[in-house]
Amino acid sequence: MTSFAPLLCLKIVAAAAALALVAPADPTTAPLNATAPVARALQSQGPPVFALQCAGCHGDVGQGSAKGPALAMNQRVAEQSAEQIDAFLQRGNPASGMPAFADLPEEDRATLVRYLQRINSETILRPAPVGPPAAAVVWGAPQPGVWRTYKGSDSG
Repeated sequence: MTSFAPLLCLKIVAAAAALALVAPADPTTAPLNATAPVARALQSQGPPVFALQCAGCHGDVGQGSAKGPALAMNQRVAEQSAEQIDAFLQRGNPASGMPAFADLPEEDRATLVRYLQRINSETILRPAPVGPPAAAVVWGAPQPGVWRTYKGSDSG
């Protein structure tokens, strides 16, 4: 009896190769997957102010490059509030090569903050808010005979 498995595998590989040749090279058509924020950013290509001010170091959609770290799916960025991100953009971090953007118009900085928050929206799960702490349990002083000693006999 002849096995058709090798022939089937060759046909599948050939079909995949043919699809790769006709598939669009444009990354903005990438399907949404596990990296949904990055895929959405690829589809929108980010705001023009990001392309002008940030993409040179941080990549077209914040995926990082040899000059600057990734901003997309970055837990350190995701943990910051909008005010903290804006303050960082204003002062920069010259020691690490991040310039200050204090002269950038407030509207442009706000656009960058919204974009950074959007590409990090699914990076971390924030804990649920908790209510007031429970009342502390107060134990009375131990009484003879109510606990076992180290050797297992009743105290007393």
